[in-house]
Amino acid sequence: MKRFNAIRHKFGNGLRLITVPTNKVNDVFIQICIGAGSCQEKMGSRGMAHLTEHLVIDDFLSGNLRNQNGFSSLRMSGGSTHLDYTLFTLKISPEIAYRTIKNILTKFFSIKRPSQEELSRMKETINQERKGKIHRKARGRIYEELYKVAYRRHPYRWYIFGKKRDYLRLTPQEVFQFYHSFYVPNNTVVVVYGPVLATKLINSLNKQINAIASSPLPKQDISPEPPQIRPKYRTIISNRTAARELLLIGYKIPPLGHIHLTGLRVLNYVLFQKRSGFRKILTKKKGQVKYAFGHLPLTKYEGLYEIFLSSPPGYSVEAAKDTFFDVIKRYTTGKISTKTLESAKRRALQELNQIKNKPKIFSEYLAIYEILLNDYSAFFYYQDSIKNLTKNSFLLSLRTIVQKNHMTAITIKPEQ
Repeated sequence: MKRFNAIRHKFGNGLRLITVPTNKVNDVFIQICIGAGSCQEKMGSRGMAHLTEHLVIDDFLSGNLRNQNGFSSLRMSGGSTHLDYTLFTLKISPEIAYRTIKNILTKFFSIKRPSQEELSRMKETINQERKGKIHRKARGRIYEELYKVAYRRHPYRWYIFGKKRDYLRLTPQEVFQFYHSFYVPNNTVVVVYGPVLATKLINSLNKQINAIASSPLPKQDISPEPPQIRPKYRTIISNRTAARELLLIGYKIPPLGHIHLTGLRVLNYVLFQKRSGFRKILTKKKGQVKYAFGHLPLTKYEGLYEIFLSSPPGYSVEAAKDTFFDVIKRYTTGKISTKTLESAKRRALQELNQIKNKPKIFSEYLAIYEILLNDYSAFFYYQDSIKNLTKNSFLLSLRTIVQKNHMTAITIKPEQ
């Protein structure tokens, strides 16, 4: 992957700015990443981070704000809450980029306390999201259940949508306090990608941004997750699956930056690339699986490698599960060819190279790596670690992590 000319600057109040100047795109993409997600919530306030995201988005997308001078070129805005961070995406035209970015950041750190009526409207929006993504869809329900079963103490055990009984009782003051505690310059990374000059941008922001005071972050007492010594299984009977059985497997994996993650990311391509041996086995056995894919979230603490399998209507997903375990066992015992491994490495590198042509995704990765590791360049080192991955280090990653005692499996079956 080409080493982009990314310039990192840290303001006096701790805000980190990463500028990626390029004339290959017509717009300026902005990622604002806050080092707070559902992991920063407490029992009794689950859903606070997601509600705060809506508070910020609601303010930015309000009709009055969009019409204000300096925001006229703001053409897109969106947000997403994750386990360890919250990410906001904006796209503006470059003609008045410097002034607009300054106004955006000034506004971002000065959101007003919501009224009870405004907060109620946000809660109703989240209720509708929960209904659409979890209550009415088995896929959302199975992900929420996976994290609840996989974790006993760590706050990852409550999923990012939170608990309805918690967030419905939250007051405007409580939500504003969460915003005021975590949405501070020293807990923020901003990535600007597009036709801008880093020096000019820094100079235009310097006085106004440094005038925004930093603030000590709340101390967190995160209970360490005890080692998982046996696999966990749970089966749910539901009427949401449209006659299909779903299986979600989660393996406990180390956090972002750990050496073993490279082997696991390559494993994901070994298993799920288009012509993988695992897919060939599944397609030969009619009815085993309709969808199959894996995902490794970027997390600050011990996370989960998520493997999703879905059977066609009328078939059991158990056969696909058995096939998956057989394939994993074969790989961990060293029965994987050099050709298969090199093919997966090439596919992983191709995927990374494709990211450079997707400004939004590329700038997201830089922001996330910076907020979680304090090192955006680690994203580039990931390419080198794939290139240098040997069969022995690949097998070590598998044998260390992909074991049944590290695993949680959730199955959703349709009502008979």
